[in-house]
Amino acid sequence: MNSVDKHKNIPVNDYRKSFDWQNNYSEAVKLDFIVEGRSVFSKIQPPENSCCFGNIVKAPLITALLYEIMNLAGAEFLDQSYEIMSLEIKFIKPLYVENIIKAEGKIAEQKKSTGIFTKGFIYDETKELCAASCAEIMFKP
Repeated sequence: MNSVDKHKNIPVNDYRKSFDWQNNYSEAVKLDFIVEGRSVFSKIQPPENSCCFGNIVKAPLITALLYEIMNLAGAEFLDQSYEIMSLEIKFIKPLYVENIIKAEGKIAEQKKSTGIFTKGFIYDETKELCAASCAEIMFKP
């Protein structure tokens, strides 16, 4: 028996799918990244099990995607170890599971010699900004 078999699935309420975090890893979000200029991009279609009311993508998936895209931008463009010290996210417009969304991460500005700021953006299919984030990254000695 693997560790997934030990977990109890929480039933899904038809009205509210907030607890529909299935143990079906075939539906996990798989990210492919490309680099263009000074930005890192990824396009995904959120799986059905990542929605809540009215097929709106859950905030934890959006948060994780922003975190990953900003972290990868740091890894791609920096030559030293770092830690994310703070993260701010703004949810601007709902994202829906039936749409392909585009995430962008980039280095925003240098903060003296101790760190940098990265920014993350998520756009819907119409290229409208739906979520934005900023992270303060401190360099490790």
